[in-house]
Amino acid sequence: MNRRELFKTSTVAAVALLGIPKLGKTSVFAVNLFPKVEIGRNHGHALTLTLTDLVILLQTAVNEGVVNQSIQGQSGHPHTLSLNADELIQLLSEGSITKDSTTDFGHSHLVSIQLQEG
Repeated sequence: MNRRELFKTSTVAAVALLGIPKLGKTSVFAVNLFPKVEIGRNHGHALTLTLTDLVILLQTAVNEGVVNQSIQGQSGHPHTLSLNADELIQLLSEGSITKDSTTDFGHSHLVSIQLQEG
């Protein structure tokens, strides 16, 4: 196992056991955090995630390299948000990530995920 793989494995274990070690500059545990998803230029697309979902997605991304999440929602056409382990680690450690969805039907959507206290 190289250093990068060890870091990812350690991060997955720490997140799974301890919760989110950091949100911005505030040290908190994941007791009252939830992912808030915003989809730019939205017309019926949706992505619903829980904190548990994010931990599972991170574990899957570490093992498989990337996870794909549909944001189709009630829209009549699909889009996918692809996230790798580094992006999920960034989300879980820094509290936010913004990324483009796939381009389908001539357009894409900017998807922002933020961890918020609630």
